[in-house]
Amino acid sequence: MRDARAAVLLLAAVIGGAARAGEPVVAVHMVEGPHQPGPVAIEVVAPDVLAPDVRYPVLYLLPVEPGTGEKYGSGIREAARGDLANRHGVICVAPAFAATPWYGDHPSDPGLRQESHFIETVLPWVEAHYPAEPSRGGRYLLGFSKSGNGAFMLLLRHPDLFERALAWDAPVGKMRPDQFGMLAVFGTDAHFDGYAIPRLLAPRAAMLREGGPRFVLMPDRQGDHGMEMVRYLMVALGIPHGYAETDGCRHHWESGWVARAVELLLEGVGVAPGRE
Repeated sequence: MRDARAAVLLLAAVIGGAARAGEPVVAVHMVEGPHQPGPVAIEVVAPDVLAPDVRYPVLYLLPVEPGTGEKYGSGIREAARGDLANRHGVICVAPAFAATPWYGDHPSDPGLRQESHFIETVLPWVEAHYPAEPSRGGRYLLGFSKSGNGAFMLLLRHPDLFERALAWDAPVGKMRPDQFGMLAVFGTDAHFDGYAIPRLLAPRAAMLREGGPRFVLMPDRQGDHGMEMVRYLMVALGIPHGYAETDGCRHHWESGWVARAVELLLEGVGVAPGRE
């Protein structure tokens, strides 16, 4: 992994009017990196008290749309509203992107190289500026819809970098090259294949059989065929995973599923002693 080339433009600005009375502060950091055109935001909610010589796990709340998530709400607002950083002893982070995130690298368009931006800029920046655990065991991914698909894809493409991923209402099993303009995003069929979750599961199966479940599937209703397809494939491959329905929550960050999802994702997670 290359060193991040992020330039910090704004170190800890509070989102204007975003935090209600009693809610934790959401810090906004504007960073630049080689894989995005112009500065983009990293939003953070940390525990009120950070113990000395302790490294904290990081929960990455992946955005569905660019900016602050006007279309589907904001995961970082839900983390603040539910006081999740303090409740679970984690640092909550919401990265942003210059364009709608697909969590893949377009072969030529620099505005669509979100995977490299996330891995080579966001992760190193967070771990350099916050007391974050800088190893696989300290990195957790949460998303829904496109970002839920991205959470699974990131872990499958980089199982050495991320500990666990949870997706709610995500098209993890039914995405095709001709769906949602995917070829326009990924460029070619061959390039798309490298980011298709069903195609990634089998080559990673041996590694993913070890230890506890590293994926949690959360369909928003019974009969989600995409989720069921991946679930059956994981069973066939012997990959342990979690599964929990959310009883038809509205397709939005703010519809009440986040707190339960974070409990499932972070089950058994604790902070690690600091390193010298």
